[in-house]
Amino acid sequence: MDNTIQDISTVNYLKDEDVVFEKTTGGFLSIKIGDKEYKRVMLQRAFPLSKPAKFISVREVRDDREPGEEIGVIEDIAKLSAEKRALVEEELTTRYFTPVILQITKLKDERGFVYIEAETSSGSRKITAHNNSSSFIRLSAGRVLIVDVDGNRFDIPDMTLLDKKSIRNLEVVV
Repeated sequence: MDNTIQDISTVNYLKDEDVVFEKTTGGFLSIKIGDKEYKRVMLQRAFPLSKPAKFISVREVRDDREPGEEIGVIEDIAKLSAEKRALVEEELTTRYFTPVILQITKLKDERGFVYIEAETSSGSRKITAHNNSSSFIRLSAGRVLIVDVDGNRFDIPDMTLLDKKSIRNLEVVV
């Protein structure tokens, strides 16, 4: 059945009273809406940095583990019951793990890759990223998001608050 433009452009907002979230025995998130049950779903933030708790896309995960069709959108997770909100927040925290970089102890730019040793909010990390604008993203005058070769994200909320050596290291690639 072909979807019309109206079908495609209509957003199905998921309300607290209409959905039941559960963890499966395998640890995946599932959702039930009325009589329809989705055994495994994936959550995606529409605005991961500016509105992390709003406009969360709920997508069915296909058998090949790829995201399928969008089931609906949670407009604001604050409108969910405490139990449902906890499940959604746990899933989002796992998917969007983004440590904050506190200090860059070493940075080496070599053959199109940038190798970084950093102290982060989750401990010491070795980060390897491509040396391009897709890996070092300026979000504002001072904020930088680093995306490594595996898709992990590292946040620098304000470069100016880093020590001088860290700033000098970053200036090579940002």
